[in-house]
Amino acid sequence: MRLICKLIDGEELVFEISKPSFVIGRSTQADVVIPHEGMSRKHCLIENKNGQFFITDLESANGVFIDDKRIAPSTPTAVPEYLNLSFGAVQSLRIEQEENLNYKIEQQTKNLQNPLNKTNPNLKRPASKTGKHEQLKKGPAPASSKKNVLLLVATIMVLAIAGYLYYQDQKNQEMPLSPEEMYE
Repeated sequence: MRLICKLIDGEELVFEISKPSFVIGRSTQADVVIPHEGMSRKHCLIENKNGQFFITDLESANGVFIDDKRIAPSTPTAVPEYLNLSFGAVQSLRIEQEENLNYKIEQQTKNLQNPLNKTNPNLKRPASKTGKHEQLKKGPAPASSKKNVLLLVATIMVLAIAGYLYYQDQKNQEMPLSPEEMYE
């Protein structure tokens, strides 16, 4: 399976995982390491149970959110496929299933920056130094999820139908009466 993590600073991390369950956190003891101040050492546990994913908040400081609703700590919670999953420094997490035979975790990065590395002045720091989830959210969730795309398409269709009906109503009001209508 593949994890695609979009961080609050826009950085994207990709992890190849073949374990049925794994811990995400900033500690090197976590299976998936995200070295960011907004992450707890062991932030959450993700488990694959017969193709259904469950996430457990490991009593992290900043919590775990499914579609902007905080889940209860220490309680495995099913992850609905099309809802946004966010926690700590992770603005959104997408899980893609693949067939893997080895039990290993590999990290692939795009523009990886370690915000905890204070010796390199070229690295950018995240906007929030506290890592609080409520402070990190700077607007609506990304529109990349399938749920948001479907909602957008449905809204456009409803507006188009309403516009068409309004146009037809206006057109009918402007038409002159037919001879049959005039003598009725």
